[in-house]
Amino acid sequence: MSDSKFSFLLYAITKNLIEFISSQYKISVENAMEKLYNSKTYSMLEDKSTCLWQFSKLFIFLVFDREQKTGEFEIPEGVL
Repeated sequence: MSDSKFSFLLYAITKNLIEFISSQYKISVENAMEKLYNSKTYSMLEDKSTCLWQFSKLFIFLVFDREQKTGEFEIPEGVL
């Protein structure tokens, strides 16, 4: 996948994920953006080689949510 296609895909995933975080946590979109952009989940999501971007919004949210609750980034074993 070209870098420009990946950038567009990442934008779409991120937009949907921020809206979902906002609704699930009942926080503003701005606060959801800050939480996501400052997370290990996002740094892994924007790394094309991790393939995290291939998963559903719900799966990525669950990884993010676990990171927020425990302070640890973890993808379930055997998934990647």
